[in-house]
Amino acid sequence: MAIAKAPKKTWLAALLAFAFGGPGFFYFGLRQGLRATFAWLVAALLVLLIPSHPSASFDPQTVGLFLLQAGLAWFAYRMCKRKNAEAAKAADSTDPGAARTYGVAPMMNRNLQPTPEQRCSKKLKDIGVFVIVGSGFALLMGAIHFNMLPMGEIGNFAHYISPYVCCVGAWGLATGIGLLRAWRWARISMQVFSSLLAAYGAVGVVVFLFMPNGDMSGWPLLLLKTGVSIYWLFHVAIGVWWLTYFNRNNVKAYFRTPRRAPLVSA
Repeated sequence: MAIAKAPKKTWLAALLAFAFGGPGFFYFGLRQGLRATFAWLVAALLVLLIPSHPSASFDPQTVGLFLLQAGLAWFAYRMCKRKNAEAAKAADSTDPGAARTYGVAPMMNRNLQPTPEQRCSKKLKDIGVFVIVGSGFALLMGAIHFNMLPMGEIGNFAHYISPYVCCVGAWGLATGIGLLRAWRWARISMQVFSSLLAAYGAVGVVVFLFMPNGDMSGWPLLLLKTGVSIYWLFHVAIGVWWLTYFNRNNVKAYFRTPRRAPLVSA
């Protein structure tokens, strides 16, 4: 028999795909993330090539990008449900090949369960990987915007804040590595990072909702405001969740536990 890994959360997979597009599929693994990111970039490029007319009542590129993100979220939700079902089936199978395929470990006793420290370690490593991927993506976007010639108000704004985005991305990379290595300062860093992330998302929601509507009206405006508000609220939810999680007693105890380096035989 086999022990199945903790099932991945379908709602989290959908939110990551909607908020980050292809990079959100790194939640499923490196190979799935690379494939989805490449396909997402190609699809987004095709959407941005759609011609727009100033007299149109809505921007077809904005609507197209929103539909692309929504489609990715639906695909990630279905993919997560399918993978969880296949992993659960492999856990009940006696075939060791199926167990290796879906990442479940063989065992002789079904009553054997991971300890609380092992569950805490796995969750922290998952968070660490997520922070590394998100920070690396932010660092890449910051570097791209810094090297691009600024055009328009949004372009100038992205160009001027790109050094700060790169600094935050580097900070996130160091913190993610610290989580994987269970360094004590990484927990404090995550608390500060989570507070800033939640505040950043809250400010983004308020600023966007009070921005002038311009030439948009009707359902395209409602669709745009709903999608962007969900994007900013996702940052608030992640920040509050991380801030609460890293204040738990078992997480504090995990980081306080001394760990010795493994002995290497000569």
